[in-house]
Amino acid sequence: MKSCFKIVLGSGLAIILNACGGESATKYTFDLEEFKQNTKQYVLSDGQMDELGCTFAALLFTKEMLESVKEDKEPNMDNAENFSPTTINVYKDKIEWTDLGQESAIKDGSTTITANGEDLTLDVIRDGDALHLGFKDKELHCKMPFSKMT
Repeated sequence: MKSCFKIVLGSGLAIILNACGGESATKYTFDLEEFKQNTKQYVLSDGQMDELGCTFAALLFTKEMLESVKEDKEPNMDNAENFSPTTINVYKDKIEWTDLGQESAIKDGSTTITANGEDLTLDVIRDGDALHLGFKDKELHCKMPFSKMT
């Protein structure tokens, strides 16, 4: 954590101490193109329809889907093939979901977001500059790739 201190001496020898600091976020974007090109690599379960299930789950990590969840309305799926990837800010202990308008704590390697009134737990997997969010639903298990933005 960075911090800085500023001391100002004014008339009458008053001392003002100003401390500033805080952890900066690392910005990531869902790597939708990587997911599309290598879908099988990101499907960790082996059910007959799991590749399709993970492809539908990946839609949650698009700007349009998260905005529709935030606004509590049905997404327009007519243009789903042109949805754009979401961007998140990742701190040591939390994730800011910019398109969802939520923050979720990272605890014991996972985080939870609320979508359509339901909590969705995601594994937070950091690997160098890459970030993956693991998604599990019954027998379906997917890993969603995120890339660090520069």
